Amino acid sequence: MVTIALGGRAGGHAIVDADDYNNISIIKKYSWSVDGHGYARISLKKRTVLLHRLVMGNPKGHVHHKNGCLLDNRKANLEVLSHKQHLRQHWQEKRLITAQEFEIIKNEFRPYKVTVKQLSEKYGVPYKRLVNLIKKRALYHPLE
Repeated sequence: MVTIALGGRAGGHAIVDADDYNNISIIKKYSWSVDGHGYARISLKKRTVLLHRLVMGNPKGHVHHKNGCLLDNRKANLEVLSHKQHLRQHWQEKRLITAQEFEIIKNEFRPYKVTVKQLSEKYGVPYKRLVNLIKKRALYHPLE
């Protein structure tokens, strides 16, 4: 494992496998920084190169960080997913809900009787997500 110092305001370090660090010359050659989404990146000839995609050989699908750490670019932490698989993965992580689930929860919500916190715990949906749904600031995410 090799750590790469990152420039820019955010700074920090990215992690790659020693083999990738030694075999992919672009990793050593340039100064990396963190973009606004939290990924390690460089700009080459007006193109952004993302470290996690470079390590995986720039595949057609989405490159997903299994442990959620966007700066951990070891191959054991990366997997290539289709767009649909990637949506499902994040749906499970964020516990987005379907329209049918939302209707059930919304019908159960009664201010001062059944609280958002109680519904959050009962259905395993993050508290803030339910608050936003009930206040109509966010939408459900149907995957079907």
